[in-house]
Amino acid sequence: MPSRTPRATTALVLAVALTLAGCAPSDGSSATQATTDGFFDTSRVHEIDLVLTDDALDEALDGYLTDGEKVWVHGDVTIDGTTFEDVGLRLKGNSTLREVTADTPAQDLPWLVRLDKWVEGQELDGVTRLAVRSSTTQTSINELVAMTLLAEADLETSRVAATRVSANGGDASLHAVVEVMDEQWAEATFDGETILYKSDADGDWSNRGTDPTAYTEAFDVEAGEEDWQPVADLMVFLDEATDAELEAELDEHVDVEQLARYLALEDLMDNFDDIDGPGNNSYLAYDVATGVFTVVAWDHNLTFGVQNGGPGGGGGGAPEGMQPPTDGERPEGFPTDMPTDLPEGFPTDMPTDLPDGAGRPGDRGAGGDAAGGGPGGGFGGASNPLAERFHSIASFEALYDQATEDLRADLFTSGTLEDVVDAWTTTLGEGAADLVDADALTEEAAQVAAYADVTNG
Repeated sequence: MPSRTPRATTALVLAVALTLAGCAPSDGSSATQATTDGFFDTSRVHEIDLVLTDDALDEALDGYLTDGEKVWVHGDVTIDGTTFEDVGLRLKGNSTLREVTADTPAQDLPWLVRLDKWVEGQELDGVTRLAVRSSTTQTSINELVAMTLLAEADLETSRVAATRVSANGGDASLHAVVEVMDEQWAEATFDGETILYKSDADGDWSNRGTDPTAYTEAFDVEAGEEDWQPVADLMVFLDEATDAELEAELDEHVDVEQLARYLALEDLMDNFDDIDGPGNNSYLAYDVATGVFTVVAWDHNLTFGVQNGGPGGGGGGAPEGMQPPTDGERPEGFPTDMPTDLPEGFPTDMPTDLPDGAGRPGDRGAGGDAAGGGPGGGFGGASNPLAERFHSIASFEALYDQATEDLRADLFTSGTLEDVVDAWTTTLGEGAADLVDADALTEEAAQVAAYADVTNG
């Protein structure tokens, strides 16, 4: 699928402010179509203040705590000094919401902000939806770096901003705020008519037959025509094609070279929760003209050794003493028991001990065999038919191996990773020193930067 120039900033301009047309009103006035000096300018920490009543907050929390429903509530949002009135706010996430209580402060919650929910045409630099992300780290630097590397690798991704999030002018928490992939994002990212699907966290990629209505609970349409037939055709093909048919015809369904780069980079970044993780985290962009899908990366808060936990900052990231893998071996201190905070729907009958040498698909040897005895998500991962069958074909595995080698050289051993980490460390140190302990920033940045020395693959 032809893509336009990636919208995220690159490592080469991380320390420089973007120059965009126009400036935001400096008097805090409201605007329906605001042009700012760059909300996704990565050289500074941005500010979002959520203005919502106690009743609205209670409604959002009660809806989720009572029956798991994520309800939209009314509020105002001030973004870098510009106020948007009557926006839609709702909780977002799945496992990240499991620790939420009725007393969780609004600024610590993961939110989906929709500027045009009730005011048509209300937008910020062409963006109408923002996701206020949750993290178990204090800084979210692993996610900030991961999304920067995706753009550096010319993989389709959304933009990200380090942001101070407060509620009603009160205390702030530090979050990564991400541009949501929707109609506007799809139009800006891909050429031609595109249908954008999002894998549902509670769904799966199983063959449900050729009836497109059978897939409405497994995939959401985020952009384009509400047509599930392309997804139905892909799932049937992945399940029923022989290995010979898969090797000969997969490129008629999926951009295989892009898929190889996606899988390779997710593994190099040690993403626990990618397409074959427990949350099915990915989008599928379908080019109506060519009939080919592009896999789009989503959700990177569990990259670079970070494990899941509750919402808000203050977590410790990976277990104490955990280091990135080297030479395909599990790092000292890597857990041998499954975590207790498993995402909803995660299997409960997993083995308690990992086989010797078990690891992520990124731990594959030159012959293409996974260290753990086969393809699929590594520690705690789930099976995804597309990733599993892709890795099962030698010619596709060769694409993956080459992509791994190329991306490791371009982004990890070249010094790019350290440059990106340094730039984000500077941004966070200068703009969020009151929110983040300096030692925590140093420690969390070092954990990410250490992946530059990973040699497994």
